[in-house]
Amino acid sequence: MIIVYDESHTLIWSYLFSGNDADEGYTIHIDSSYNLVIGGVTQSFATGSGDMILLSYKIDMTPPISSISFIPYKETSIVNASTEFSITAEDVDGCGVATIKYRIDSGSWIDYTGAFNLSGYSLGNHEIGYYAIDILDNTEDINTLNVELIDITVPPGISGYNIAFIIGLVVISSMPILHKKLKKQK
Repeated sequence: MIIVYDESHTLIWSYLFSGNDADEGYTIHIDSSYNLVIGGVTQSFATGSGDMILLSYKIDMTPPISSISFIPYKETSIVNASTEFSITAEDVDGCGVATIKYRIDSGSWIDYTGAFNLSGYSLGNHEIGYYAIDILDNTEDINTLNVELIDITVPPGISGYNIAFIIGLVVISSMPILHKKLKKQK
């Protein structure tokens, strides 16, 4: 039988390999690639009075890898309140992803259950942190994404100025230059 417990002694996983007769493991070896090899004898599955068994298992010692995806409003990190962020995680050759967590700025960690946005957050810069944990509690380092939340209801322009005023100012200030060019052509 192989049994896996977490650090608080809670059973995470177990598997029984024996049959009705005596089965014994005599040696256990873990190599540099975290492969567990158990050598022993089985009478449950033997064709004679007892056969040698050799079991090999890959021990998962690596955390999952997570990534975040979103479609920016403009450039690579400018978003609006309705921009959706999705997080995925993969536990390649591992036991599987148990959970993904994320937080915005220095808020509490939240269990990821689906896409989220920054609706309700103040305009400006925000940091989204996220990481994944696998079934054996291998925990990924925290990843971060920095974004700028903007209000798309405000038309682009120079902050504090009316866009019509700016266009009018440009037209009026270019009149003397245009007048000189027309005068030279005559």
